Amino acid sequence: MFRRILATTTLNLLKVSSTTSILSSSSFLLICTKTITSTTTSNQQQQQHFNIHDFEYYIRERCKLGDLKLDEVLGLFDHLFAIQPLPSIYPFNQLLGSLVEMKNYHWVLHFSKSMVLAGIELDIVSLNILINCYCCIGKVDLGFAVLGIIFKLGVELDAFTLNTLLKGLSMKGDAEQVTELFLKILDNGYPLDVVTCGVLINGLCKRENVNAALSLMRGMETSNIKPDLYLYSIIIDGLCKENQVNEAFNLFKEMLGKSIEPDVVTYTSLIHGLSISGRQKEALSLFETMLSQNVTPSIRTCTIMVHVFFKEGRIKDAFKILDIMSQTGEKPNVVTYTSFIHGLCVLGQWNEAMTLFGEMISQGITPNVQTYSVLINFKCKEGKIDVARQIFKIMREKGEEPNIITYSSLMDGYCLQGLMNEAERVFESMVVRGHKPNIYSYTILIKGYCKAKNIEKAVRVFSKMRWEGVTPNTITYNTLIGGFCNVGKVLAAKDLFKDMLAHGESPNLFTYSTLMDRLCVDGRFTEAMELYNELKSSGLKPNTVIYTILDSMRKTGFKVTL
Repeated sequence: MFRRILATTTLNLLKVSSTTSILSSSSFLLICTKTITSTTTSNQQQQQHFNIHDFEYYIRERCKLGDLKLDEVLGLFDHLFAIQPLPSIYPFNQLLGSLVEMKNYHWVLHFSKSMVLAGIELDIVSLNILINCYCCIGKVDLGFAVLGIIFKLGVELDAFTLNTLLKGLSMKGDAEQVTELFLKILDNGYPLDVVTCGVLINGLCKRENVNAALSLMRGMETSNIKPDLYLYSIIIDGLCKENQVNEAFNLFKEMLGKSIEPDVVTYTSLIHGLSISGRQKEALSLFETMLSQNVTPSIRTCTIMVHVFFKEGRIKDAFKILDIMSQTGEKPNVVTYTSFIHGLCVLGQWNEAMTLFGEMISQGITPNVQTYSVLINFKCKEGKIDVARQIFKIMREKGEEPNIITYSSLMDGYCLQGLMNEAERVFESMVVRGHKPNIYSYTILIKGYCKAKNIEKAVRVFSKMRWEGVTPNTITYNTLIGGFCNVGKVLAAKDLFKDMLAHGESPNLFTYSTLMDRLCVDGRFTEAMELYNELKSSGLKPNTVIYTILDSMRKTGFKVTL
C-alpha cells in the first residue's frame, strides 16, 4: 500500500516538475523522510537462483579498485534493481560513492531517488553521500535539509555528516554559518578531529575568510583539539595573503612557543608576505634564519627570493639562488626564469635578460604568457614598440595566447608613442578574442587620449567603461581630471571630482594638487583654498607639491591660511 501511495506521489510531482528539478528540490527530501520511516519487505526472503552475496562482493571489489567507468556503474545499478527481492543497501552505497568520486553528481541524485522509489531505506551512509553531493553542487541548504531528516529519525550522527556540511559551507564562503555550526558541534560534543578542522580552515582561507578561520582555530583549542603545524601554516599563509603580516608573525611566535617546528611551507608563506609588503630586508633575514635551521628551500621559496634579491639590487645574490637549487636537487622552472628575466629587465639589463631567455629555452623550458608579457612590457616602457610587437607575434606563433596583461602592455606602448589608432586596434582585438577589458585596460586608453589632448575620446572610453560595469578607481578619475585640467576645462574637472566623491572613491594628494594647480593657473585662488581645506579635513597631509602651489598663491598676494 505504501509503495503505491509513494509511486502516486512521485508521478504527481513528475507532472509539475522535470526530473532535474525534483532531484534538486526539497520534494525529494520529503519522499526520503516518508520512505525511511516506513516498514520495508524483509531481506530474509526466498534465495535467488544465483548467489547475491557473490554479486555484492564483486561490486565491493570493483569499487575498491577505483577504475570503474560510468557505463559500468550504470549497468551494475540496473542489475541491482532487477534482483528480487532487492539486495541490501551496501552495494547501492558503494556504487553511489563511486559516482561521487567521478563527480557525476546528477547520477547520484538520480539513483538515490530510484532507491527511494524502490522502497530501499536510506541509511546514514546513503544520507551522508546525499549531503556530500548537495554540498558539491553548491546546494548546501538541501544538505541541511537532509541533516534535518537525520535528526527527525533519531539516527546517530557521525563525523562524516558534520564534516561534509562544514566543508560545504566553507566552499560556499559563508563564514558566519560555518562558525555557528562549528561552535554548535563543539558544544554538543560531536566528533571533530584536527584533519576535519584543517579542511574547514583551509576552505575559509581560500575564500579570504582568514579571520573566521582563526576564530575556529581558537574554538578548537577550547575543546582540547590541538592545532598542528599544518593548521598554523594554513592560517599564517592566509594572513600573509591578506597583508596581515604582523598578525602572521604573532601566530608564528605562538607556534614556536608551543615547540611546533616550522617547515619550508611556513617559512615560504612568511617570506612571501614580507616581500609583497615591501619588507625585503626582513624577508632576507628570515630566509637566512630558515637556512640556519637546516630547512631546505623549495622551488617556490627560491623563486620568491630571486624577486627579493632583485628588489634589493643584489643581482649576484639572486644568481646564487641557482647554486642553492642545484645543491638541493631543485631545477629552475618557468616561474623562476621569468622572475630572473623580470628582475634584469627592471634593472635595464636587456641583453642579460635575453641571454637567460635563450638559456631557458635550451633547457627545454617553454616560456609562458607571463614570460612574454615581461619582455613586451619592458620594450614598451623603453619606447621600442616595434620590438614589443615582434615579441607579441612570436608569442602567438608559438601557440601562447596573450592575456589581458599582455594586451594592456602593448596598448600602453602605443599610447606612450601617441599611436592611439594602433592602441584601439589592440583593444578591439583583445575583446574579439574573448578577453574582458578591466579597469587597467580602460585607464590606459583614457590616459593615452588625455595625453593626446583628445578629451572627447577619453570621456567616451570612460562612459563605455561604466556601461560595461567596470567601476572607475582613483587612478582612473585622476587621469581624466588631469586630462580636463590640461585642456583648461576646470569646471568639468570639478564636476568629475564631485562624481568621484559621490561614488565613494577617495581623492588622494595627486587629485587635490592637479585641481588646485589648474585653479591657480586660472586665477581662482579662493576655490583652490577651499580644496586645500577639504584636503586637510579628509585627513591627508600636504606634500611638497601642495606647499609649492600654496607658496605660488601667496606670491600673488593672496592670503593663504594654513
